[in-house]
Amino acid sequence: MIPGRSWRRDKALLPVYAAEIDSGDYSDAASSVNLFLAAAAHDDDLGEETNVDTVWLAPLHDLVRRAAETGHGEHSVSALTEVLRKSPHSGA
Repeated sequence: MIPGRSWRRDKALLPVYAAEIDSGDYSDAASSVNLFLAAAAHDDDLGEETNVDTVWLAPLHDLVRRAAETGHGEHSVSALTEVLRKSPHSGA
């Protein structure tokens, strides 16, 4: 592995996610909400097997579940921002 290579790949994704969020078009899903939802089902098992505390993932799992429930399952993971936005009707 080339040192720093992973960082460059992640950095290249940020403009893609930003464009999706700015446009509100999450239909080109390289990493879908459903992919994250499926992985979440295995995180507890992985934590158990590796003796790693995975409790910190609970808020992310909740966010992913809520995104899928609101119709974003096949959308890009950047659609999580839609779940994070406060609803104008929530009073929040």
